Amino acid sequence: SDHLRKVAAYPVKMLLSGSHFATFSDCDDENIFHPGIVTRMAERTGEKSLLTLAIEMPGKKPDHQDWRLQMMLRNCLWWDGREHPAGQPGDAYLPLGGVAKLVAQTPQGAPVVLAIKAGHNAENHNQNDVGSFILHVDGETFLADPGRGLYTRQYFGPERYQNIFANSYGHSVPRIGGQLQHEGREFCG
Repeated sequence: SDHLRKVAAYPVKMLLSGSHFATFSDCDDENIFHPGIVTRMAERTGEKSLLTLAIEMPGKKPDHQDWRLQMMLRNCLWWDGREHPAGQPGDAYLPLGGVAKLVAQTPQGAPVVLAIKAGHNAENHNQNDVGSFILHVDGETFLADPGRGLYTRQYFGPERYQNIFANSYGHSVPRIGGQLQHEGREFCG
């Protein structure tokens, strides 16, 4: 469906450079994808941009170890071993999440990526990060968003927003009248 194709396109739209991605909400800065899974997802959804993520990264392994039988089988069955050119970040706008990514260059030709988040504070895996931004230049993040915290029982319970990663105190967002952001759809940008 078109909806699943759009979901599948998300990682490529949040690509900053190489294996670095925008860290809004509960995302990590660096992600390596299993080539079998992204190849199969590209095939099933028609989202060919995913193929740019099916690459070997020397010295780096996917989050879930390759030696597990199911991962080895998926790579053997779903990936033909061909690597596609690495993905290059491009401008992106995701209206549902209120996220935009703008790509430019310095006068010397170094890529500059600015990712910004509006949206609202009632999303799945929400952090109170409306207004946060990331500045990534020539493969290095200079202004960062912390991404996810350590997953604990409290992180997914009623005490979630006491955690610095989920609380707006841990993000590059303004305080208005000395107040931090709160969770909920009414807190939006």
